[in-house]
Amino acid sequence: KPSNKNYKPDPSHIAMSAQLDVYNMKGLHSTLEPVYYIDKNIPKTVDDTVNEYSLYVHFAKLNMDANKSVDIEFKQPPAQSDYIIMKALEFPQINLVWLGTIIMVFGTFLSLYKRLNTAK
Repeated sequence: KPSNKNYKPDPSHIAMSAQLDVYNMKGLHSTLEPVYYIDKNIPKTVDDTVNEYSLYVHFAKLNMDANKSVDIEFKQPPAQSDYIIMKALEFPQINLVWLGTIIMVFGTFLSLYKRLNTAK
């Protein structure tokens, strides 16, 4: 009988489970038990996870062909990096843009000064 804490057994269910041992790089051990069951001719699954490793396991399907195999899928997010990568962009010609802006502002004030002097 499946002992997954998320599976609620019912006498009408036809159920099977797989007990999977999971080890990390330090040798620590956890057990997963995904459940596959049939309820009123509808196949259903109960997934299992190891929260410490963010590991998710479930039965994908039962192959009732000549091989009589079971497909089990698992998913684990990629390892997160401890670094933040920032890209600094330098625009080599930005000084020419600033120089052009300063020249235009200077020209505006110079023309304003000349216009005010000729109006007197």
